[in-house]
Amino acid sequence: MKKILLIALLLTMAISTSQAQTPWSAWLYDSTTGEAWQVNQDGTVLNALTLPTVMAHDVYSDQLTVSPDGERLAYSVYSSDMGTTQFLVYDVPTDVMIATYTPPDLLLGDAVSIAPVAFNRLGTAVTYGYLLQSGEWQIIVLDVEANTMIFQLSSSDPMVAGMLGDAPYLMPVPQYYGSAEVNFTMVPYGTEGPLTLDNYRWDLLTNSMTPTLIYTQLYADTLPRSGEVVVTAFDERLPNMLDSLPFPYQTNTVQIYDPDTFGRFPVLANEGWSFSSARFIEGGARVIASAYVIPDDTTIYPIIQRSGAIDGYAPISLDYPMNIGGTSDGFVYLSNPASSGPGGYSSTLYHVNSSVAIDSGSLIWSIDRVVRLAWVGPREDMERTDLAAWTMLAPPLTAASSAPISPADAVPGEGEVGSLRIGGQAVINTTDGDRLNMRSGPGVDYQRIARVADGTTVTVLEGPTSADGFVWWRVRMSDGTEGWVVQQADDVRTLIPAG
Repeated sequence: MKKILLIALLLTMAISTSQAQTPWSAWLYDSTTGEAWQVNQDGTVLNALTLPTVMAHDVYSDQLTVSPDGERLAYSVYSSDMGTTQFLVYDVPTDVMIATYTPPDLLLGDAVSIAPVAFNRLGTAVTYGYLLQSGEWQIIVLDVEANTMIFQLSSSDPMVAGMLGDAPYLMPVPQYYGSAEVNFTMVPYGTEGPLTLDNYRWDLLTNSMTPTLIYTQLYADTLPRSGEVVVTAFDERLPNMLDSLPFPYQTNTVQIYDPDTFGRFPVLANEGWSFSSARFIEGGARVIASAYVIPDDTTIYPIIQRSGAIDGYAPISLDYPMNIGGTSDGFVYLSNPASSGPGGYSSTLYHVNSSVAIDSGSLIWSIDRVVRLAWVGPREDMERTDLAAWTMLAPPLTAASSAPISPADAVPGEGEVGSLRIGGQAVINTTDGDRLNMRSGPGVDYQRIARVADGTTVTVLEGPTSADGFVWWRVRMSDGTEGWVVQQADDVRTLIPAG
């Protein structure tokens, strides 16, 4: 009897676990026709449409950008007759083109033809970058609900020219849009770029630009809640074959940017492999990477723990390395096997529950043409909250100009309150009814964006950073406002760990 009850209990637990998996959907995109399909985890087609346009055109952008909630689509169209490009944002639930933007001159190219650009967390604004025929590049932020450009950065700005010099023909590709910042990667136009691409953080409130080492590769994957980023990168500190290769290109590591460590560090390295892409899977618990095995001339897909251990290899086949997206229990991928259709190839979407078994997965949806996987989400709903720490193969790399300090430098002395922790809660502490200034950057010259009352609970996002004689932390209030505050002022500890 006890054995029967135990079996029944285990079955109940298994059923409950299965039901608890977060629902997801995927957007698929055919850039040759501008058609897009939204498919859910059951294979049901939620939306099937041809992306609407305003002007006459004959080319859609290679990539489709989808808002975090999956309801807004951003793309560009090009008219070879007129030589003009237009950037568009379409709202799927209302069937309305809610925003359009036409660059001020003819383009050599735009970012959305290289990689998906970036919406903000609410899907109310989107970034777009492009390269003019004059050689000047621009990146804008478009308020899609007001259909208005609200921020712009150009290579002709003195601040930008002073940082980048006169390097010609660079394309800015936005990869992340925070509450008041945009991270973008510079890609030399008409090339595949160097092993490591230059990446910058654009502060929208101060219109300042800072180099970073976060998004040094296109198609980096970001966990929206923790802020962790996974990329593939060449690391000369670890074994590699670069000097013996006929072509000077190898990305021998999978690396993580973790706000807890103030830098980017390798978690997996292999001398004979070259990684081309990596994605968080299982809500961020593990990573899947595409690895080209140089001696064997073959591609494999290792499943990587946060400890750096390889749990196995996914028996999948991809024609396009970025056709993978994480879910709460595993991942989805899109393969392109040969078919009897008019084009000779098909696209097949599979779901792999890798938290249970690393296999080729179950068929979700297919079509007799080649399409791309544009989005899987909503990511924030699928991200786990009990993620383990990463194991580093080498110390983190940080941008020299960002002036970070070690967390140990911000540890309170004897008799003071405990240490702050990235992702943890903290409480604002002031005296005599004072309010603590929140600024747009870590320094007294940055714009004040809020005055935070005593007793306010905030979430710690980034830091510590030393500037102007203070230790600064980036925090978020409950209303979503983010900014930098000082840890201590006038011998008063102004930011105290909660609890």
